[in-house]
Amino acid sequence: MSLEHVRDNLYTLTVYSPSMQRNITNDLVLPAGGTDNTTPRPTFYLLGGAGGGGWTGEGGAPDFFRDKLINVVTPRGAIGSQQADWAQEDPKLGLYKWTTYLTKELPPLIDAAFHGTGNDAIAGMSMSGGPAMHIATMDDRFKVAGSYSSCPSTTGVLGQAFASSTVRFYGADPANMWGSSADPAWAAHSPILNLEDMRDLKLFAAASRGVPHETDQEVKDSPAPLLVVDEQFNYTCTRYFVDESREAGLSIDFYEFDEGTHNWGLFRRQLRETWKTIGPALGVE
Repeated sequence: MSLEHVRDNLYTLTVYSPSMQRNITNDLVLPAGGTDNTTPRPTFYLLGGAGGGGWTGEGGAPDFFRDKLINVVTPRGAIGSQQADWAQEDPKLGLYKWTTYLTKELPPLIDAAFHGTGNDAIAGMSMSGGPAMHIATMDDRFKVAGSYSSCPSTTGVLGQAFASSTVRFYGADPANMWGSSADPAWAAHSPILNLEDMRDLKLFAAASRGVPHETDQEVKDSPAPLLVVDEQFNYTCTRYFVDESREAGLSIDFYEFDEGTHNWGLFRRQLRETWKTIGPALGVE
């Protein structure tokens, strides 16, 4: 493990993953005092989208968390992965064991090196929202789980199409992830079909109706009309997930935006609003 100071409260943490047999680069935001701050605190695992990027640039995480007693970690490189442990190696994307990394490999190192309490949150945007909720059921350390403009489903016409598209867009084969479309692994990873597993979690979900907003930003290779449709799709899927979760008696907060298309302008606003759920659940102001 190696740590490099980038600027202010932002660091680059390199961690070797035994399961993926390579080094993983992680963005790390530390509270005031940086590495000299030894106060025990929770950690927020904040996952990026299908492109494998993070929240430290346009997402504004370093500025937002500057005054908060919490570690914020964003692994990079999970391109088209669904943050999953794939059934087999993919010729294009390689060996993927992201769930193992996020539950078994990375958290113990964060706790040991950066005074983590093991009282943590996990959330993801776009591709990673549903996976974040699933991963939260795999490790008792996660007390809060959330989704930013995602589809918390890997089954059904919409859910499976969404999950498959995030893989195929990067030239990979979804069958290498969870087998054929009829394989039970798809249902096992689908939050909408496994609500009971999330009963002990505090959940949140955020999505927009897709009306353009003044903070919207251009996205490379994605024309503005596509960003509208993309966000409207995720809103429909999120709304259904929220309704089903409430019907099942789960504790979930829904942050519903009228304006904002599928881009960092929206995700940045969502992060700030959802802190109303995350902070109190972790005991952080």
